[in-house]
Amino acid sequence: MPSPTGWRNIPTRRGRIPTNPMSCSIPRKCRRWRNGFASPPTTSVWWKAGRNMIIHMRGSLFDTPAQTLVNPVNTVGVMGKGLALQFKQRDPAMFADYRRACQQGAIALGRPYLYRSPHGPWVVQFPTKRHWRDRSRLSDIAEGLRCLADHCDSWGITSLAVPALGCGLGGLDWYAVRPLIVRALSPLTIPVWIVAPDR
Repeated sequence: MPSPTGWRNIPTRRGRIPTNPMSCSIPRKCRRWRNGFASPPTTSVWWKAGRNMIIHMRGSLFDTPAQTLVNPVNTVGVMGKGLALQFKQRDPAMFADYRRACQQGAIALGRPYLYRSPHGPWVVQFPTKRHWRDRSRLSDIAEGLRCLADHCDSWGITSLAVPALGCGLGGLDWYAVRPLIVRALSPLTIPVWIVAPDR
């Protein structure tokens, strides 16, 4: 996977992802990652002086050590398929809060919503489409990413894991979405895991 302009691609220990990427001494060397979450050997880390750490990987979003996970949702209160269904099955209380937020109009395209779980990772409900039958649009993804980046600090997010937004049931191309994620989140000062689709 090529690095974007100005970024260094830091090789990671095969089969592992860093549990604390900021513990690395960069750019001269990388310390050995502490034993932590397993991942496929396609993990790579991009780093730029004065910026955060961007960790690209394949595998499960739930295997990352991030404090906050991004959940791609619609705005009508349905989590019936895909990654959203996995979130629903893992945390029914989160789903109940999401449905309530949809009914109150707190979740809309371009306006993510934070759920602070008392017993697990926080979840950002990230609308990728209005209705679950709709196709996702790049413009909505880009607007939502800008809003997320603007609110990370005030929401108290310390690390973030982002899936392939809109690339499953939404039908978007991952190679069009990935640059939007990198561009929006690279100015942050927190570790960001970007989880590519398996296909």
